[in-house]
Amino acid sequence: FTYPSHTTKGCVPLSSDVNLSPENFFVKNEKTLDLIVSISCKIGLVKIPVSKKKKQEVPRMALYLILMVAIFVVAGGLFVYFSSKKQAITTDQILTARGSSPWWQVTLSSIAVLMGAWALFSPQETAMIAGVPGCFAFALGSVLGIFVFGFVGRRIRKYLPNGSSGTEFMRLRYGKLSYYLMTIISLIGMGIMLTSELTGISSAFNALWGIPRWIVIVVVLIGVLIYTTCGGIKASLFVDSIQTAVIIPTFIVLFFYMISHVGGVSAVVSGVQERAPQLLDWGYGYGWQHGGGFALGLFTAIFVDQSYWQRAYAVKDEKNMIKTFTCVGIILLPMLLLAASFGLIAAGTIDVQNQSIVMFELLNAMAPKWLQVIVLFMALALIMSTASGSINGITSILAVETKNLMAAKSHNGTVNGKKVLWIARGIAMCIVLVTCIVALKGISVLYLFTISNMLVTACVFPLFYGMKNRRLKDWGVIAAFICGVIAASFWLPDPTWSKGSTLYCMLAALLVPAVVSVILGAFGKPVEFDHLQDQIIEVD
Repeated sequence: FTYPSHTTKGCVPLSSDVNLSPENFFVKNEKTLDLIVSISCKIGLVKIPVSKKKKQEVPRMALYLILMVAIFVVAGGLFVYFSSKKQAITTDQILTARGSSPWWQVTLSSIAVLMGAWALFSPQETAMIAGVPGCFAFALGSVLGIFVFGFVGRRIRKYLPNGSSGTEFMRLRYGKLSYYLMTIISLIGMGIMLTSELTGISSAFNALWGIPRWIVIVVVLIGVLIYTTCGGIKASLFVDSIQTAVIIPTFIVLFFYMISHVGGVSAVVSGVQERAPQLLDWGYGYGWQHGGGFALGLFTAIFVDQSYWQRAYAVKDEKNMIKTFTCVGIILLPMLLLAASFGLIAAGTIDVQNQSIVMFELLNAMAPKWLQVIVLFMALALIMSTASGSINGITSILAVETKNLMAAKSHNGTVNGKKVLWIARGIAMCIVLVTCIVALKGISVLYLFTISNMLVTACVFPLFYGMKNRRLKDWGVIAAFICGVIAASFWLPDPTWSKGSTLYCMLAALLVPAVVSVILGAFGKPVEFDHLQDQIIEVD
């Protein structure tokens, strides 16, 4: 016998009022049927032939994946090759590309990095959980963070024109405790970002093409590591620009195709009103709570992500920095709302099995093969862009710490740039390996961001309050952070979102450290930090 391909997840107990027709039994009792078939096969009662065609499709689809990745690897490799012909690639160029990139290139690169896991997976999952209020809060939180970062980044770049990260400012302004706090939180945030990207893209390729998730993760990472290791942030900026040119048109085409396929906007609205009417309600309390929490988390997340600090230093001057991040925010807002709309389309038309890959379940249910290929290519471009940003950021932060340790042991204070890079890259590879292992677990992308955003939100105000207040000390930052994490943990949601409150969690993580910082910053002797640049350790 055969078993239908349209069976849905879920198993219900049999009772007298259950329809026991073959069709109903197959649909409602898939797990029970799996067990019966498995036992029957083992004892020889039933033989189910394995489709040779399906077996042959996986290697072919894996080859398509490799070819897609190879396109961006070749583009990055050619850029590195011709760039090195004109000018030798220095350690500083690999880490920051300091003042060498036009504002439009940094704008395109930042859009690609920001739209990675944020646009590809999280907005749709937010739409399924929090509805229209959550979608708007998610988008506004992301965009406001970008606008504010432009001004904060400009000020820190003014203090440290030869710096390479926000962590360096914290080391020189406060001391080792705050420096290590921001370093650890940044590494956790970027590690979770990388994990969520690999989780999402591997699940997407697995759902549509049947490629094992570990193969997707390995192929994507190898491709990203090739051009980021050779060219650093400079190569990433170039490849990201190409990827943005792929991403934006594809998103727009996919949106209009989906809308027309389901019968227009009115059909989507009717479907959502019938299946989940609360998602369209502007007064949906849970939606505002959930979305408001994410808005706060996303607003603060940018400030400790080293991939954005690299781009703040890469742009030519401070004036262009404001222009860059303003343009990024203006373009990002409609793109995030567009991405969230796929969650609402799915809520009104299909039975979603995995909320983290809603858009790809829509593709599997509605789109022809040629459109699936195009969208997967776009998804790959997004993820490779954000992954390269995370890996470059992790390497840069580790390079700063390696540089400081090597300078402390050096007799003349000089540091070898090649040694710094290789040590930082080695440690970064260990972190990447951990993210691969976690990604294979398939944890919710949105929940990973929630944990990361809680930690980030608790440390952002104390760390950056010190730019204005000169009395706040190193130990005061740590005390404020600890108080914030303890307070926020009481409202931290569980992975099923059935307990806790995202909004109260993020509010506690933001307000409690703010109050503690203001109180502790009212006492003590003021610190002078107008000449921090003189303490920067440079590499040869």
